[in-house]
Amino acid sequence: AGGLQVGSRAPAGSTSSWDPATIVAELNQRFQAEEDAAYFTMIFGMIDQTSGRMVLTQAGHPPPLHVHRDGQVTTVGDGGSVVGLFVDADYENIELGLHPGDRMVLYSDGIVECTSPDGMLFSEERFIEFCSATTSLPLPQMLQELQRHLESWRGSPIYEDDISLLVIEKT
Repeated sequence: AGGLQVGSRAPAGSTSSWDPATIVAELNQRFQAEEDAAYFTMIFGMIDQTSGRMVLTQAGHPPPLHVHRDGQVTTVGDGGSVVGLFVDADYENIELGLHPGDRMVLYSDGIVECTSPDGMLFSEERFIEFCSATTSLPLPQMLQELQRHLESWRGSPIYEDDISLLVIEKT
């Protein structure tokens, strides 16, 4: 009773018993840093695959990108507070809808902070431009193109930080 039930599923179209902000707030309470000041970032949410409705909560992670099928890109949210560092952190749900052909791009800061040989950051602006320009590519090809693009920017396939990416596309 009162335990975190991450594996539970709400009925389709319902969020009443499965609330991302509440779950992340409970994680924050459970992972409060002691002396080591350990913390983590995350984006946590749910998607109704039929309707495309998403509910997500951000916790210190780079804001996702909603890439509309026409190439317009919207930054979602403001990042939120990290988990495990601030006992009174407040988390909120963000609701949005994906339409056929839309993509939700979740990524680690290793992409936008990837440096060129002369020390320039790849940047959120370049990443947004890339996502907009590749919206018509099938996902596997888009991912290959990003890898090629970052390796070219970096001048090497070796990076200073992790490069993590999750792209969800509504069909």
